[in-house]
Amino acid sequence: PWDDDIDVVIPRNDYERFLSTFHTLKPYKVVSMHNNDQYYLQFGKLIAENTVLKEPVDSDLKIGVYIDLFPLDNMSDDLEVAKKFYHKVDRIKKKLMIRNFVWLDQRPLYQNVIIKCGKALMREKRETLLERIDKESRTFRSNAFSKYVGVVCSGTYGEKEIMESEWYRETLRMPFEHLEVSVPSGYDQILKQMYGDYMTWPPLDKRVSRHTYEVWSTI
Repeated sequence: PWDDDIDVVIPRNDYERFLSTFHTLKPYKVVSMHNNDQYYLQFGKLIAENTVLKEPVDSDLKIGVYIDLFPLDNMSDDLEVAKKFYHKVDRIKKKLMIRNFVWLDQRPLYQNVIIKCGKALMREKRETLLERIDKESRTFRSNAFSKYVGVVCSGTYGEKEIMESEWYRETLRMPFEHLEVSVPSGYDQILKQMYGDYMTWPPLDKRVSRHTYEVWSTI
């Protein structure tokens, strides 16, 4: 009840098909590492071109208000294999985060120091890290779901990101503000695994957006 955006999760094969076949539908366009050399993330975004969005990231790429597009990847039929797979990709993701992050006064000093030192010591370029994450995430690619799936390329909740594929096999229509959107039939299991008792409101001081950006309309 305190979330402030929608994320779109698409099975890997459909995700790649969407990125390759979507044509600009004014004012919307799709941006990803596969169609823009300046793009800095391992997943795509659907962007409104009649807006400008500024967020703290180490990139000169200009973007607008967006919806994140995440590929849902297979993670093996064996839970232990899935865990090792997640952590393997996660190590590369952490390097990319250091590449993309900038100094923020709102962030604890020690984290800013780690980011600055990491940037200075890291040899791999952003493009290399993006390619590695993309390649590794498709390790178990298939036309059918494995027992365990997840947003491997961008998960931030550790092993909680490893989901039962049964939860994603069908969808339901649910309300979100003034819209009706498709959600996984196993949304309750997914949300409980990620957040625990997700329907209990957090304390007032915790009801804040995790998104730190400024937005303008160009209309």
